[in-house]
Amino acid sequence: MARQPSLDSERPIMAQSVGPPPFSSPPTLPIGPFTFALEPHKSNLLQNRNSKRFSAVSGSPSLAASDRTNSTLPSGDPRIADIFQLHDGFERLENKPLNKQRFVPTEEKSNNLNKLALGAKVERALGRRMTSQDAVMRKPLSEKTETRTDSP
Repeated sequence: MARQPSLDSERPIMAQSVGPPPFSSPPTLPIGPFTFALEPHKSNLLQNRNSKRFSAVSGSPSLAASDRTNSTLPSGDPRIADIFQLHDGFERLENKPLNKQRFVPTEEKSNNLNKLALGAKVERALGRRMTSQDAVMRKPLSEKTETRTDSP
């Protein structure tokens, strides 16, 4: 019984490249404060760029398009329709009059609230520790009362 070679081993690992593909940025869709890319970036897109934007954090060039926003997906793609449907649903859920009334604390106010919350956490933690101890809580003795009783 002869062993037959696997079909996977006969396939080429990578197809021969004809040339660099034309540059086009992946379509993005803003949903609320977020932006979703509809297609992952390709690593060889950087070769076709005339201008490069650099990241403020890493200093490496960005692959995002700065001057072109052509879509690489066909307009009738069901994935795009699903995302637009989700976007419309999120827009309907957002209540704009209530967003205008939303409380946004100032930096000073948020710092004060954070300090109060931290104090409450510490107080609760100390309370839990002290109740599990065998210590007996007594009123502290004052030195003034001791000196008065000692003098004749």
